[in-house]
Amino acid sequence: MKIKYLFISLFLVAFQLISCQNKLSKSNKETISFLKQFYSEYLYGTSLNENQNGKIVYKNYIRIINKYCTPSLVEKLLKSELDYDPFINAQDVSVVILDHLKVLPIEGKKEHFELSFRYPIQKESERTRIKLKVVCTKDGIKIDGVGEIQGKSH
Repeated sequence: MKIKYLFISLFLVAFQLISCQNKLSKSNKETISFLKQFYSEYLYGTSLNENQNGKIVYKNYIRIINKYCTPSLVEKLLKSELDYDPFINAQDVSVVILDHLKVLPIEGKKEHFELSFRYPIQKESERTRIKLKVVCTKDGIKIDGVGEIQGKSH
């Protein structure tokens, strides 16, 4: 009896993952929308603040990356001692870039997307480009890699 329930549970989880993977590969629109939503919330929600020790911290940073990224990527981001923000490939950026944000799938790599942005005064050729890996999890679409920082090893 227990084996029957285990088999049914595994079947349902596998079915959910397969349907999520199909959604990811068939509908890049949903993934592109997800990434644009992430960047909008990320840029508006991670304003700089000073804590009581005089150290600059990102407000809402942990909440936002936990919402949009896989746990393995969150762990790597929090452990890394980078002197730049890998999601913008800089130390800071203005929300004005959201008007010039583009997300395109990378051909031949179904889970990989290139996000690019520029400031209004920059030329199209001066775009900042960031590679993102997006995976389907039991919780839906999540970011599992940004630039050289990857969550799970596949």
